[in-house]
Amino acid sequence: MNNREALNCPPPRHNRIVERDYGFFNIIRYYGIRTVRSIQKIFSYTGDRVNNWHSEQSAESIRLLPASGASVLSLYSRSELTPLFNYSYHKRSAFTLAEVLITLGIIGIVAALTMPSLIANYQEKVLVAAAKRSYSTITNAVNMWSEKKGTYGNYEYFWTYNDNADDLLKELATVLNATNVCTFKNFNECGGTYQVKQAKKRNDGHGNTDVSEMQNWNRAVLADGTFISIVSQVQNGSCTYTFFKYETDANGNYIKDESSPTGYKGEYGTGYTCGYIGVDTNGKKGPNQVGLDYFLIGYTASKPWSNSDNTGNLEYVLLHDKLIKTDKYTIGKFE
Repeated sequence: MNNREALNCPPPRHNRIVERDYGFFNIIRYYGIRTVRSIQKIFSYTGDRVNNWHSEQSAESIRLLPASGASVLSLYSRSELTPLFNYSYHKRSAFTLAEVLITLGIIGIVAALTMPSLIANYQEKVLVAAAKRSYSTITNAVNMWSEKKGTYGNYEYFWTYNDNADDLLKELATVLNATNVCTFKNFNECGGTYQVKQAKKRNDGHGNTDVSEMQNWNRAVLADGTFISIVSQVQNGSCTYTFFKYETDANGNYIKDESSPTGYKGEYGTGYTCGYIGVDTNGKKGPNQVGLDYFLIGYTASKPWSNSDNTGNLEYVLLHDKLIKTDKYTIGKFE
């Protein structure tokens, strides 16, 4: 059967293999055309109801034409002319059960295909808006604190003013009008501890998936439910500090070395970040992952930064108005 025949002929209804003798796609095309025609019937029926009234008025006008302008149409009565302008509703076919079911099926398929994407896009927009709002709130608070101290733009002064992270958080909390401030001793008053996944799945060096711990060190809770934490990297009153960079094997595990002061292979390096401010834009609510609802803002002596996957890359979010790509995984053994 060719395509033209498939459009005009219904599919066979006896018990032979339809896909073989008629063609699966021809069946879909046939019922698709029937669905479109059914929709056309609805509009046609509505239009005819309106046009019928005008047809009756026209027939009446023609019958009452004066003799001087009479035409052959004036020789007919209204009852004889009306059928010329009317269409009998009794001649219209109703919708079949198959047409109704197929139409509902098509609507369901389209909804199933589009709804997940629409929901995901909406959720991302909500998270992006929260991330941008949190970034603005934090950077403005640090700038306001610095301005009051007469050190605007000198971020090293902010971090070295008090190198105790808990005390520094309390300083910032006054500017943020935080509803509560907690340290590890009274953490349950601020929601307690919880886990935050990294943006990318990686080994913590001991065979487990790496997680963020900073959100469980100290916490300021804002009125909108945002959590803010601070960790200081200041050493000896300076933003320049040393750190140990671990060497790992092919699986990401630390390599043991008894001669090393840390017990693992690696070397010391130098860093220049004064500290980090962590923000969970919706508190303990999910998804609780760096790059989605948890971000880190690092501060050097001269500027804030957040441009890597490890921090959630807020600079990317601000520039592109969308989140970075993150890995979906379960916290536990790294495999």
